[in-house]
Amino acid sequence: MPSWRALPFFGERIEQRREVILADIQRQRGTKPRRAFGHGWWADAAHVKAAAALDIVADEPDRRERLARLVALAGKRAEALILPASGSQILPIIVSDNARAMARAEALQSHPTRALPCSRRG
Repeated sequence: MPSWRALPFFGERIEQRREVILADIQRQRGTKPRRAFGHGWWADAAHVKAAAALDIVADEPDRRERLARLVALAGKRAEALILPASGSQILPIIVSDNARAMARAEALQSHPTRALPCSRRG
């Protein structure tokens, strides 16, 4: 899974470090194997953002604890609805067809819940 989707919780803090990220990309360009993260400058940016997100997770245990509480709460509520709990902050819900999936995603997005469809329309 791409790091920018796996760690959305820390995106705002990471974006504040834009200058550091860009400087690090320029410094390391050509020294890292590109196959691990894809090709091009965006691969370098994804790598640096993932590293910054992991630093934040390590440095701020209160964020880890809050995320763990939210994951547990989401799992309990999912199990109450007879949905499988994944044990992570990503809770996949499989809906039979595309129209129903998009309707449910739109209904979830109308509430203060972050629910993004994982596939494109169509």
